[in-house]
Amino acid sequence: MFTKMGGGVADLYSLLGRVIGQIEIYYSSEIGEGFRINHGVGTVIGARAHIGDNFTIHQNCTIGDKNGGRPTIGNNVTMYAGSLILGSIHIGDNSVIGANALVMSDFPSNAILVGTPAINKR
Repeated sequence: MFTKMGGGVADLYSLLGRVIGQIEIYYSSEIGEGFRINHGVGTVIGARAHIGDNFTIHQNCTIGDKNGGRPTIGNNVTMYAGSLILGSIHIGDNSVIGANALVMSDFPSNAILVGTPAINKR
């Protein structure tokens, strides 16, 4: 869990990931157990994002701030290539965020999110 590291050490790990893996994960984000990155180039997980257990993220995704708000993502969520989750929103457990989706509002558990802006196809 990134939040358990001190700021200095966490900063170094964040920089290492950015330089070597072209991934930026802020140390103040809270990420649960079973976190997986598939082809993560271009992926950004912003400061103070809350991510549950068994989260899978693909390349060129962003989880970030909108007007100071940060997302909360439930357990067992998969985020596909090029998608964005922005702002003070909640994504429920067992959801799938489709490729290139733009998620800027709350969605319940078991959602399948597609489009720009995202809609629930389930």
